[in-house]
Amino acid sequence: MRRQQVLQCQHMAQTSSTGQCSPRFRILKCSLWVVIALLIVIGILALPLGCTTVIVPPANPPHPAQVYLLDYGYTSGLVLSTADGGAVKYVYGDWDYYALRRNDLWHGIAALFWPTQGALGRNVLPGSVSPEQVANYYAANVQHAYVITVDKAAALELADDLNALYEQYIDTEVVNIAYGLTFVHHPRRYTYFWNSNHAVASWLEALDCDVRGPAYHSSWRIEQPARSVDAD
Repeated sequence: MRRQQVLQCQHMAQTSSTGQCSPRFRILKCSLWVVIALLIVIGILALPLGCTTVIVPPANPPHPAQVYLLDYGYTSGLVLSTADGGAVKYVYGDWDYYALRRNDLWHGIAALFWPTQGALGRNVLPGSVSPEQVANYYAANVQHAYVITVDKAAALELADDLNALYEQYIDTEVVNIAYGLTFVHHPRRYTYFWNSNHAVASWLEALDCDVRGPAYHSSWRIEQPARSVDAD
């Protein structure tokens, strides 16, 4: 008898007097479907994360120069030489999550599932750099530092373009002491389908590198280009 009363109470809680589900039960059921849908979407979006993006530098650049691709394990950066003999690192990311360090669950979901304000970050390095200096300077955070040989003119042009873009939005500049970077707004919205690694891949393409792969995740492999041989 007691069990029947309990079952009857549960049934009454789930249904109204008209025989329909109560609002509370409908909310719980809807929430369950939302969670299931999110898990399915996350699973689909995570598929490209296991793919490695291959970078093939240009073959036989007329005036070789080195740039440095920094792999942080989840995001990437690019170090370029400047015309005055110095060097600068550029990164791209979500404004709230990366620049302002609002890296809670809500802002993480926002950055993942819909377009948000993009951020361009930079860090001016003291003097010229070598592979050893780059490795030592970023040793605490970088998982891999890749040395890529490109044409010097292309590298300087990209550095000038990124600097001009940064200065265009200088009135939005913020200082992120924790990351050792300063950030400004970037005109392109940040999404899962255009994240920090996609931005770095596009910069490498501007340096005449052949980029092969989805670039959703900071997983890179550098392949040497086929060397051209002059005919006799």
